Amino acid sequence: MSDKPGGYAGLNRFDRVDATGEAETFLEFLDRVEALPETQARRRRSFDRLALRPGMAVAEIGCGSGTAARELAALVGPRGKVHGFDISERFIALARDRTAAANVPVNFQVADAGALPLPDACLDAYRAERVYMHLRQPEAALAEAFRVLRPGGRLLIMDQDWDSLLFDGDLAATRAITHAFADSMVNGTIARRMRPLLRAAGFDEIAIHPENTLASNGSALGWMADTIAKAALAAGLNPDMVNGWMDDQRRRIAEDRFLLIVTHFVTSARRP
Repeated sequence: MSDKPGGYAGLNRFDRVDATGEAETFLEFLDRVEALPETQARRRRSFDRLALRPGMAVAEIGCGSGTAARELAALVGPRGKVHGFDISERFIALARDRTAAANVPVNFQVADAGALPLPDACLDAYRAERVYMHLRQPEAALAEAFRVLRPGGRLLIMDQDWDSLLFDGDLAATRAITHAFADSMVNGTIARRMRPLLRAAGFDEIAIHPENTLASNGSALGWMADTIAKAALAAGLNPDMVNGWMDDQRRRIAEDRFLLIVTHFVTSARRP
């Protein structure tokens, strides 16, 4: 299916990575996704939407192994400040190691998105990518974002809406399997609800920029079908249906008939 054909089980557990005992699997997934050209391009566009300048103070929420935080540090320069927060001690340890090797100044700390170890009104920008889908209390995280941003500070939140996930294939089976994956996430459709949540938190100048990822190259992203199928099996869907669907996806990949589409919602806002 690809150079590393297997998909991943348990991607709904990013809210408790360390407790799973499988942090290395999650890190492998992050490295795989962050290396995709479309992920890198979307990350660069998100930096542009924040209008980052040298000297700014920025926080990267759910920083993982620190990829985006290191790129942010290069943008704000030595007079700027970048904080990277994640609930996983393993992720933060690796982020520190990788950042030390790159000789880039970033302050990494273990922290919950709803309780950031920062003073009030200290940030110019707040960024969270593929994080809010894993939060059980997004309202608390947005209230915390409002607290730590300075007046005029910018926020950017980027998540997939997993209920928008499309594969070409048997329609009934595809709907059942993709919906099972969306439902397995803590907040699999949070992206479409971000605008009213931001309004309630006090933000203004809210803008939503939908971006579609379309993949027809099964050798590059065919592993996503296996990941979706694993979630469907874990949710208790009929194994014959799921395995039959997966067999069809493998045939489509082999015959160059594969198609995957998912929508990312890139939502930006300003603290008044």
